[in-house]
Amino acid sequence: MPNSRIVATGGLDETIRLWDLGQPKPSASPIELKGNAGEVSALAASPDGRLLAAGYTKTIKYNDFSFRPPQIVRTIYVWDLRNTQKPRIILGTHDGEITSLQFRFDSRFLASGSEDRTARVWDLSRPGVTPLILRGHDQTVKAVAFRHDGRALVTGSYDGTTRLWDLERPEDAPLIWNSNNGEVISVAFSPDGRSVASGYMNGRILVWAADPAFVAAVACRKLRRNMTVPEWRQFVGAGVHYEKTCEELPPGT
Repeated sequence: MPNSRIVATGGLDETIRLWDLGQPKPSASPIELKGNAGEVSALAASPDGRLLAAGYTKTIKYNDFSFRPPQIVRTIYVWDLRNTQKPRIILGTHDGEITSLQFRFDSRFLASGSEDRTARVWDLSRPGVTPLILRGHDQTVKAVAFRHDGRALVTGSYDGTTRLWDLERPEDAPLIWNSNNGEVISVAFSPDGRSVASGYMNGRILVWAADPAFVAAVACRKLRRNMTVPEWRQFVGAGVHYEKTCEELPPGT
């Protein structure tokens, strides 16, 4: 938990436990949060330490001799740690197991990643509203992270790509980084938001430049001409509209 001596854990026993490391024997009396929602697949604490988001997977079996297959429900609950008797909010569901969660700096928004290959951004002040759904990954979205100002989100996927989404213009194609290192299992912004780090299943960590203006300024000092369209697609992204980046340099040929 941020700025706290409390550690939250969850697992296949369908229970979240809050452990107070300041106690002489932290394992003696953890606080248990039981929402009857299923196995716990992801946890995230809000920056102020007051809220805890949890991703659950619950299997519902039918005993009516209808031979219907079990129903699997993946739900996000948000707990208020000042009142742990019941969840504060039941946000909504994913179509696959929830693999990652992160709050925005102000604790108003929550991002989630899932095996359904989407990332979603939920407004906790409007729990009944459909979340913003970010599509494009080809496999599980394993990691999500907000930029410090909350205006951008980075996602990492088992498809090997890291994607940077502009949350103020979510209809725009994301900036995509692909290093051919395999599955991305963690992502993070630098404190100033200018860089993104991607952690890979193979143990490597790569750092990407995430500020377009900064990248353009550095590139223009080194280049002798603007990029060609094929170069733009390779180094900037096929989904990003081509533009002349360095006004003082000749066009690419």
